[in-house]
Amino acid sequence: MGAFIGVFVFPILSAALGIAGTLRITFAFAMVGVLLTLLLPEPARKDMEVVSYEETLVSQEA
Repeated sequence: MGAFIGVFVFPILSAALGIAGTLRITFAFAMVGVLLTLLLPEPARKDMEVVSYEETLVSQEA
């Protein structure tokens, strides 16, 4: 979905901010993606029901 949006937004941003400004924004979004990938837990090989149950337990404790 992000690539689809980027294809349409890139020319608009490029016209408004120039290529350097547009690439800075692209870089910022990429870094946010990297940080989210590193910070969010990976539900490695768990069933969706197990992950949902664990999430319910955590939200009830808070």
